[in-house]
Amino acid sequence: MGEPEPTVHEGQFHRVEVHADHVVCHPRTPAAAARLPRRSALLRTVAGLGLGVHTPEPIAELADPPRLVLTRVPGEPLPPEALASPAVLASAADQLAALLARLATAPATDVPRQPATHWRDFADAVTAELYPSMSPAGRARADAELAALRALPALDTAVVHGDLGAENLLWEWHAGLPVLTGVIDWDEVALGDQAEDLAALSASYGPELLAALRPSPAVAARAATIRGSFALQQALAAQRDGDADELADGLAGYR
Repeated sequence: MGEPEPTVHEGQFHRVEVHADHVVCHPRTPAAAARLPRRSALLRTVAGLGLGVHTPEPIAELADPPRLVLTRVPGEPLPPEALASPAVLASAADQLAALLARLATAPATDVPRQPATHWRDFADAVTAELYPSMSPAGRARADAELAALRALPALDTAVVHGDLGAENLLWEWHAGLPVLTGVIDWDEVALGDQAEDLAALSASYGPELLAALRPSPAVAARAATIRGSFALQQALAAQRDGDADELADGLAGYR
């Protein structure tokens, strides 16, 4: 018998084939294809950070068509409804807190640093590239969200995953409790503000998990501001990649 058919996942930038012992990432747009060498280099850097969990490692970069072959990370995403159990919530929060602590202290010499103007640059880009597609009410909503972003301090105090949502955290179950086995999709990794990762965790798992992680009031406030920009982040990336479906989804609340 041959290898079973791979499981296929459709992401914003890649179509991902999950095989028994490896993963193949097929870029969905020419822009995503052009980023494959950088993605491979970043994954090699992340593998050296000593995060205590599995991360994908490059096996091969192939052309015609362009694609990236990676090691398969064990585990599956944790359904948000699983956190309704207090024991599961506590276990997941403890492990995520440990991961965040390691990200905050990782030897990140080779990790790119977000520029001090990161959020201001993003806000300016949204204004220039997305406002023409918004309604007046949508622009007013975006104005408020972008003003809050522009007021964020420029921080580079931790390695930030950049998309630490439920789909990128892989778990296995042992004795009725989840064990964090791996973290995938490190395309946006950078030195920045850990509130960005807390925003993604909150968006995926809800306020109960964020409360269990016990961020300071200032960090929680920054996370809420960043979370409020997620639709615009999706839309801007889609605009630049020429992805009409993701653009329409991201701008749905601004038209």
